Amino acid sequence: MHVSPTVYDLLNCLLFLFPHSWRVWDIQTGQMINELRRNGYVRALKFNSELLITGSDDRTVAVWDFNSPTAITLKRVLRGDPGRVMAVDVTDTYIIAGFGRPDSFIKIWDSCTGGLLHTLQHSEDGLESLQCRGNLLVSGCFGIIRVWNVDTGDCLREWEGHKSFIW
Repeated sequence: MHVSPTVYDLLNCLLFLFPHSWRVWDIQTGQMINELRRNGYVRALKFNSELLITGSDDRTVAVWDFNSPTAITLKRVLRGDPGRVMAVDVTDTYIIAGFGRPDSFIKIWDSCTGGLLHTLQHSEDGLESLQCRGNLLVSGCFGIIRVWNVDTGDCLREWEGHKSFIW
């Protein structure tokens, strides 16, 4: 299996979230090798082979170019509406962010252009988690799990049953 240098570099470091920043640590040495700052408390982080995505309390999603653990640059900032970013995911096609209270919604952007594709209303109870695989997106909040078609923005299925938050 061929692993690109970017993915190999990322697999040899750890990413930790801190208030107003996220840090990159070398697994071999235990040394911090980079720290990047944001305005709000950084709550969520995901990556693929080219991009790192962070979401924070300032209602923004930061898109970072990841060239190496020491060469990370801010590519663009995507704006939400009310509510802090609780969860993010990234694929080769999409950047996805789940926003919490006061309204619980999901925004889906084109990962190449940053153009907004869909805004999905989840519920009024505060979205807590999401994950995308292929064209399916699963999101969870207080007692509700939904499955969405990312291409169309349609809700395909909904389950209720948990009596608390779904992390």
